[in-house]
Amino acid sequence: MIKIHPHFSTKTQEIKEIISDPEYRHEIATGTFERTGASWRKLANMFKMNGCLIRQGLIPEKIYLDVYGYNVILSWQAVEEIIAILRRRLGPTVYENFEYLYMRAKFNAAKYPNGTYPRKMPQAVLKDKWAEKDAPVTQQISQ
Repeated sequence: MIKIHPHFSTKTQEIKEIISDPEYRHEIATGTFERTGASWRKLANMFKMNGCLIRQGLIPEKIYLDVYGYNVILSWQAVEEIIAILRRRLGPTVYENFEYLYMRAKFNAAKYPNGTYPRKMPQAVLKDKWAEKDAPVTQQISQ
């Protein structure tokens, strides 16, 4: 159940785009959206299940969040508006295990803002031969 979709970033971008469509928001609110093709639903259901397994102690939280914590946070941020719409009609328990996992991931990220790499363990020396050439592009993107 822990598998992350190989096109993760594409799917989260797609989700952000569909929520801007008022007709689609109406379909979510009324429960008439197409369930089989809803990539956000697959993503949310996967993290809902994983959140349940972690809450029940079947998957070690520390290991899971070390590997997938960042993806959990990005995924929640991608679907939170959809979940809010669903909760208008279905109540606060919709995707509560995903919400739990998201909050645990946020706490974990705050606790380890520089990651969990062992402090006394030497790190690899990275040679970024493209840094100088990429600097103008990187500056344009960040503005």
